[in-house]
Amino acid sequence: MSDSKKSFTEEWPSENSKVQHVELVSVIQVDSIIGTGTDKRPMRTLRQFFSKEGKLLAQHDTKDSL
Repeated sequence: MSDSKKSFTEEWPSENSKVQHVELVSVIQVDSIIGTGTDKRPMRTLRQFFSKEGKLLAQHDTKDSL
């Protein structure tokens, strides 16, 4: 695998990382198709994770993976 396409697990945890706590938690996952289909705004998937209270926790836009 090339350096530019390393998976998250290959880059983390680093050699200096010491995991302190791991917990399985429930979140709301929302997948949306976004973009207009043009070169400037290609259609792609946006995956978002929200707390049960509705707070945005994280998101991933697949354009960042291209």
